[in-house]
Amino acid sequence: FSADAEILTRQGNWRALEALAGRWVQTDPGNAQAWRTLSRATFELGRFYAALAAFQKVLDCSGRSAANLTTLGRLALHALEFDTAAAALAEAEALAPNAAEMLAARGLLLTYLGRFAEAETYCRRCLDCSPEFVPAYTTLSRLTKGRFSDQEMNVLSRLAAQQSTPLDHRIAAAFALAHGYDARGDSGTAFRAYEHAH
Repeated sequence: FSADAEILTRQGNWRALEALAGRWVQTDPGNAQAWRTLSRATFELGRFYAALAAFQKVLDCSGRSAANLTTLGRLALHALEFDTAAAALAEAEALAPNAAEMLAARGLLLTYLGRFAEAETYCRRCLDCSPEFVPAYTTLSRLTKGRFSDQEMNVLSRLAAQQSTPLDHRIAAAFALAHGYDARGDSGTAFRAYEHAH
């Protein structure tokens, strides 16, 4: 199952991956990787509640680590289950208070809840720990209306251009960079950055 799941994931064949993962969890219901695979497949198919439910099984099988709880919290955000997200991320923070992904996820949750000052604090804590963690810049872009420092703009420019940055993060960095140029009134550079992002 594992090798086939890896192939289907690389191919982005999410329906086939869901079917495979369904057979896998029936065959080995105590296997955390099987449930993780099912969660990934249903998430990619836009079925966020199913992805969240499957990932709850990952925690049942492999424990409530900070990484697992952060993933659960992020899935809950996609499913708009804010109470579940808040509880999972608070537990993750107690276990690993400086984990970049958790800090960024808490920043996003607080943004959704309208607690903007706290959200910005979490995003900046994230970037203090991991200055190239793109999701924190995406949330900051919304919170600050694109007002980034020169140093932040330089980081975003580098992340948007370098091939070693994962594609989804390159795209997000390029959009944040474009928003930053727009906020500075540099519409020509902003337009080129938006084109690059697209």
